[in-house]
Amino acid sequence: QEKKPNEVLECLTISQAVRNLPLGVWATALHQFVYDMKVKHGPYSHQSLTYDMVGPAFSQDFFSGDTAIVPTKSHVAISAAAKGLLDILIAPEAECRDNTVSFQNPRVFEAGKLNTDKKKETTYEKVDVDFDVVVACTGFEMDFSWISTSNPTTIKLDPNPRTWFKHCFPPGPLGEHLAFVGFARPHQGGIPQCAEMVSRYIAQLRVGNLKLPSNFAEIAKKEGIAESECYHLAPNNKLVVDYLAYMISVAKLVGCAPKVPENPIDMIKYWTFPMWPCFFRTQGVGANPTAANSVLNKFGPFDSLAPMPLLAVEIGFSFCMPFVNFFSYCFNQMKIIPQSVTGADTEKSLPFLYRWRMSMVQILYQNSLSLEDFKVVPVQWTAATMVLGYKLTESLKSITSSILSL
Repeated sequence: QEKKPNEVLECLTISQAVRNLPLGVWATALHQFVYDMKVKHGPYSHQSLTYDMVGPAFSQDFFSGDTAIVPTKSHVAISAAAKGLLDILIAPEAECRDNTVSFQNPRVFEAGKLNTDKKKETTYEKVDVDFDVVVACTGFEMDFSWISTSNPTTIKLDPNPRTWFKHCFPPGPLGEHLAFVGFARPHQGGIPQCAEMVSRYIAQLRVGNLKLPSNFAEIAKKEGIAESECYHLAPNNKLVVDYLAYMISVAKLVGCAPKVPENPIDMIKYWTFPMWPCFFRTQGVGANPTAANSVLNKFGPFDSLAPMPLLAVEIGFSFCMPFVNFFSYCFNQMKIIPQSVTGADTEKSLPFLYRWRMSMVQILYQNSLSLEDFKVVPVQWTAATMVLGYKLTESLKSITSSILSL
């Protein structure tokens, strides 16, 4: 059975409405949302275990949340633990000797305790466990030793995707002839969507319609440093990008940014639906409006609304963020606000007070505020007004039904 957009995680993470929020507001809302799910579903639920496990990780940088540390794909393990089928130990260090693994200062979620009234989580100084098999899911290293150049002493391939333009074109002469696809992994969203977008850019380069910026290596370096600062709690994961910011930045290069709709129903979908690749087929190079509409018209305009109270936050900031962004834009133009966190190097840092004074989508990849961005303001105000009216109507119907049933 086909799910509605509001039944998948992306409606909470990659819609225009949610990426319009300042990062600090989003992180606070995320903490509260996960906690509400814990309370709603009970102390021994999958949702409760998720909160207990990821909460301490996100709290290392509370006002960045999942944008400072990359969420792991642990749904299956957490579900098994919540059903009492699995023990989970989270420890900063572990030492293996023969068949014994010693976990230092672990947090232990024991299956036997998950379905009782006892405390679910226990902390120890050390836990020794004997195993028959240990599977180390530690990921992979980047190794491009199989790629050789005519002059390896002067022309080398940097294995760090954060030095590649759009995580695709390595610096130096290689970037003009070599492109990598699949090395942009969004912390929320999907690798295939990002791969498709950058492949469209590669195609335009190959047929001669576009050219790489002359300073593409310099741009990549600046963007990579900003990424490292943003995802500072996951320093070894060099593939991570912000889905919507990355997609929009490459779409601007291709010439296929999502079309700003004129129909009120389409405005709601544009603002509240996950920014699927079909939105980037609505106009410009490679446009296919028929295919895009065949996807979007499967769903009603209110099929991707976030749950309360996150929806209320989205509606409120849909109205107020244009003013916040406008003041930021004006101050930026007048050089009143420092452009970087440190203020010392304006080209190599995240924007000053970036967690609070701008929408999340404007933090990375040179998506800095421009007058062009304000063209979408009527759309977000119209969409927010119609969503607010819809929710108020639903509430009145519910109240009326309750009164009549008395």
